[in-house]
Amino acid sequence: MDPVELARQLRAARQARGISQMFAAKCIGVPRSAITQIEAGRRSVSIIELAKLAQVYRRPVDSFLGAPAPDERPWVALQRAAPALTEGPKPAAEVKTCLKLFRKGVELQDALGVERGYGPPARDMRVPGRSGVAVAQAEAAADEERLRLGAGLAPIRDIEGLIGSQGVWAAETPLPDDISGLFLRHPEIGFAILVNSTHAYHRKRFSFSHEYAHALFDRDRTVSVSARDNASQLIEVRANAFATALLM
Repeated sequence: MDPVELARQLRAARQARGISQMFAAKCIGVPRSAITQIEAGRRSVSIIELAKLAQVYRRPVDSFLGAPAPDERPWVALQRAAPALTEGPKPAAEVKTCLKLFRKGVELQDALGVERGYGPPARDMRVPGRSGVAVAQAEAAADEERLRLGAGLAPIRDIEGLIGSQGVWAAETPLPDDISGLFLRHPEIGFAILVNSTHAYHRKRFSFSHEYAHALFDRDRTVSVSARDNASQLIEVRANAFATALLM
């Protein structure tokens, strides 16, 4: 566990939830100075403290430990981040089918000697401390992305095709109603986006664009799930603003 990277991840997770160091410290029973030292990489964090912080930040513990373990399959990573996916047999089966198709796609690329897609260029952007900053970041990034893609000033019609052209697998599949979409990064399949096929057409277009924002800004996470209960998080606010600006 790289302490510097862990410190950065913990700081970003706290800021994404929009909570203070004092509040985080109170939740896990340590002085504020301990959180300051942890986020500066000058104090180690115990497994117990890490588990408590993960609960406060509503993140799976594994998301702070970098890439998933080699033996952790994509479905396991999704289950850890979104247990709701297992609540109904249909969503679970459909998501597993999508993951199998993505894996077959990677195998086909390898067999044909096609270079794998590694997603769009990453945008190293600090998690904002306020919603206004999040929106400003997103709108500026969307303008730059449209320029990079040669989209001009016209509305983007085929957002799913655009995502695919950037080396990201994209598909619609039934998900629990409170989940609009998710972004997954895994060595087995690369980058993938799933959106809820039961939602209306325009909402699905928005969800594709929203999850694409996570591929740009938040790819340090193995999984990002966009759901009703985390809509107020600043990274979700930023992804919403990006989706609006990108689609026009």
